Amino acid sequence: MMDKRAIQRSEMMCNSCKINNKIKNAISWCTICEEAFCEQCDECHRSFKFLAKHKLVSIKEIQIGNSDLKISEVLSCEEHADKIVEVYCVDHSKPCCTLCATLSHRKCENVISIVKAATGIKQSELTTSLIKSLDERNTKISEIVENQKGNLAEVETATENMIKEVSTLKTAVIDHLGVLEEKFKAEMSSSRRTSS
Repeated sequence: MMDKRAIQRSEMMCNSCKINNKIKNAISWCTICEEAFCEQCDECHRSFKFLAKHKLVSIKEIQIGNSDLKISEVLSCEEHADKIVEVYCVDHSKPCCTLCATLSHRKCENVISIVKAATGIKQSELTTSLIKSLDERNTKISEIVENQKGNLAEVETATENMIKEVSTLKTAVIDHLGVLEEKFKAEMSSSRRTSS
């Protein structure tokens, strides 16, 4: 799914050419190798017998959404790297290929297609509950951010008021000192006249 979105969003470069420090636009995507190929590498990839079963999809088709690329076609099996994930074992909560389903999960009662599992996960109670929980957390975080903004505004207002008060007090103190200085000068002048 992620690979499909990445292909739809970006201009893909050939992975094989990139390894050889060459830059060529890719024309196809191998769903098994999970790599992009240019025209020359695409031909080479198709020519090997052991790669003959690999499905190559046109990148243009993927980008415009006309490809039949499915979720299961871009996931490789953990046990068998050359196999794609096609089924999901609900009993073991594990995606697997058909070989795994036949060998390791044959006694399991609940093995479904990967597409059905993906649809089921999206519509499950747990997913709905998780989405609801995430929405609630998001709302709480938004409220906290708004409260923090409000608190910051209050602090800024209080700081401005304190600066104004200090400035007013400073002006009052300077004015009062001026009055005291004038009074002191007047008293000194009067005392000189008296002593003369």
